[in-house]
Amino acid sequence: MQTLVYQLSYAETTARVHAEHALIHEGDPLPLIALLQDTSAPKEGRWRAAAILGDLADNRALESLVTALHDDDPDVRNWAAWSLCALDHPGAFAALSDLVLNGAADEQIPFMAGLGMINRDRARAEAIFAQAALGDNEVTRRVLWGVQAYLNHIG
Repeated sequence: MQTLVYQLSYAETTARVHAEHALIHEGDPLPLIALLQDTSAPKEGRWRAAAILGDLADNRALESLVTALHDDDPDVRNWAAWSLCALDHPGAFAALSDLVLNGAADEQIPFMAGLGMINRDRARAEAIFAQAALGDNEVTRRVLWGVQAYLNHIG
């Protein structure tokens, strides 16, 4: 298991992809949570750990993923948001709602959060979006327009 986790950060691309698949098959989130939490680890391994945690959809990753939303690395933040969309936990929905309501410097992350909320619970998400639309946060408004455009596109 440790070899696979190591390969996420240091192996060449093909080996990293094989390691990802093996870790998903293994299904144990704990080594991936540890890697995600290790801010001294290479960012490549940390964002890959965050992505795999979404594939595993294990609620034990909730706290680490929420913390990773504020990471210095945008890839780690992005994949943490994506993975929170996969969790079936009220705390995940709350963290995604917070991203949408408060915006972020990088609009891609709250946009992803908005899409994840729609997929998880459309009625609750639309209520959050209506609340956010009343605010004066320009980033939040642009995110909401993007989510609405996407929804109009897919029907």
